[in-house]
Amino acid sequence: MKYYTKLGRVVTIHGDIEAARRCYDAAVKGQAVVSTTSNCNNKQLKTEDPARGVNAIDLDCRIGLDETGEGRFPKERSLEHPVRPIPDGEFELIPLGDDPERTVKIGKGLPEETREELVACLKENSDLFAWNAAEMPGLDPEIACHKLAVDRAAKPIAQRRRKQSPEKAEAAERAVKDLLEANFISEAHIDKLPPPLEVNAIGDAHCWMTPIYNYLTRDELPADPKEATTVKRRACSYVLLEGKLYRRGFSIPLLKCVEEEKVPDILGEIHRGINAQHLGGRSLARKALRAGYYWPTMQNDSKEHVKRCDKCQRHADMHLAPPNDLKSLSSPWPFAWWAMDILGPFVTGSYQNKYLIVGIRTPTRRTEEPLDEEMNDETLRAELDLVEEIRSEAALRETTLKQKIALRHDAKVIKREFQVGTLVLRRNQKNPREGKLAANWEGPYRVRDKTSNGAYYLENLQGEQLARPWNAEKLRQYYS
Repeated sequence: MKYYTKLGRVVTIHGDIEAARRCYDAAVKGQAVVSTTSNCNNKQLKTEDPARGVNAIDLDCRIGLDETGEGRFPKERSLEHPVRPIPDGEFELIPLGDDPERTVKIGKGLPEETREELVACLKENSDLFAWNAAEMPGLDPEIACHKLAVDRAAKPIAQRRRKQSPEKAEAAERAVKDLLEANFISEAHIDKLPPPLEVNAIGDAHCWMTPIYNYLTRDELPADPKEATTVKRRACSYVLLEGKLYRRGFSIPLLKCVEEEKVPDILGEIHRGINAQHLGGRSLARKALRAGYYWPTMQNDSKEHVKRCDKCQRHADMHLAPPNDLKSLSSPWPFAWWAMDILGPFVTGSYQNKYLIVGIRTPTRRTEEPLDEEMNDETLRAELDLVEEIRSEAALRETTLKQKIALRHDAKVIKREFQVGTLVLRRNQKNPREGKLAANWEGPYRVRDKTSNGAYYLENLQGEQLARPWNAEKLRQYYS
């Protein structure tokens, strides 16, 4: 294994797999309990009745104490393996710190000088002893570190309470108990949760609550007699409780008065909070009222908040009303430049041949009767003399019809004009893969220039201009 040290060097450690396995087997299968001299005769261990009493430190976490305080062993452990040797002689306890329970044992038969040196060495290196699993030293994070696949920017979410079987509940309770005993986790004691919003009626002189609060607390009125009369009349609907201003309501007995600075937070939590209902302005004001809040401009503030909601603007309905008046074009010579291509391009056949489909006409008297050229010329000259009147009547009928269409169209117009620099949303071409819940509008874009006929040149927020102009019918103003 290679790893970097703090000095930036690369250190290589070579291991022996067979030796590591032998060491692990020896550690797992070794005896974890040391017998005392009172538990066995002649200081010898009986294999028929294994001695139990004083616990020794072992790496095997599967060995512990049972409910009676005696040592317990895993079932797979065999007693054929030799137990640890038992030191001879008596012991004495040496405390290593302020805690009297954290002691080590040394022999009583040591010379005084050796004993003092040993005790001094143990106390000097007392930080090397681990009294529980939480104090065991771990691997330096600079060498290796476990990381959880968790987004740090994500907000914590309270999970829904789940029903578990009795076996799973008992297993979870045992696991939590073991972690508590090992000091890996700790229980959080919360006496009282802080209120989500604290409103004080004292402070800003421009707050709408200040005149009423001053009148109820100190009988202070404005200098203007009309304002003083208004404050007296309005103060009858308010009451002070624990230094906070409340309004007597009809739907709810008491409504908490809110400052203007707190209004966006309250409306935002109700509008796009945990429920995320994205209500309209009127419903949002009613819901804030039912939540126990009050301020004088609830409905207007709710409408403005909904109007500036990003998701509400992107999923808004399409515009059905035309944005501009209908601009009709009058031609001095109707149908002069009109043409119609009914057939379109001919289909290419075999050998690059193109075929024209010819309609077969039914024989009529008009087509079968021979043409009289003299009579036809006379009739044509008479029609040419009267064509000016026919043209005037056609132009008059055209103008009248266009005016009627324009009046009918203009009655439905809702003016939508955008100034240069205004942020707008563009009607989105829905992607079928996104489903029916896809946004109807995309953007925002900035208006770069506008034309006289209601078209606008757009650019994105990075300054890149779009290829073609867009009609106002495809645009919607964006409120940020």
